[in-house]
Amino acid sequence: LLEAGYRVVGAELSEIAVGQLFEALKLVPDISSWEGGQYWQSGRLAIFQGDIFRLKADDLGPVDLVYDRAALVALPPSMRGTYAAQILALTHAAPQLLITFEYDPAEKAGPPFPVLPEEVAGHYADSHAIAELSRKDVLESSLNFKEAGVSRFIEVAWQLMPR
Repeated sequence: LLEAGYRVVGAELSEIAVGQLFEALKLVPDISSWEGGQYWQSGRLAIFQGDIFRLKADDLGPVDLVYDRAALVALPPSMRGTYAAQILALTHAAPQLLITFEYDPAEKAGPPFPVLPEEVAGHYADSHAIAELSRKDVLESSLNFKEAGVSRFIEVAWQLMPR
């Protein structure tokens, strides 16, 4: 998205992960504080590092699209409803590309945790039309799941379009 000229704003709990992102992109960030942690910014990339539940829509500005690659699946079931509500509030129910995983949790404990289609619908069906874009077994490229003896590790991509 950055290479295509878009402004990208992210939220990430791990300071290490944010540092690795800027290092991989060969960007030197300006780092300042915000209510929930640190704000890392360089050019068109800005990352709110810290507690996403302290983030406010005004902090982000307009949001055209949400890409949830590893957030919902990183949270235990008890936190997912609060997280989904926070994303809706932060983004004014913007379109979303959501990646989830399906596997037998008896075979390995998360994170990432399995999130089934019924749960996606439970969090987003009131605000978004939900369409499954792809479904594929990615076990061969998920070594810690393969080595743990997981029989299947399905990655599902969802398109969530505002109603």
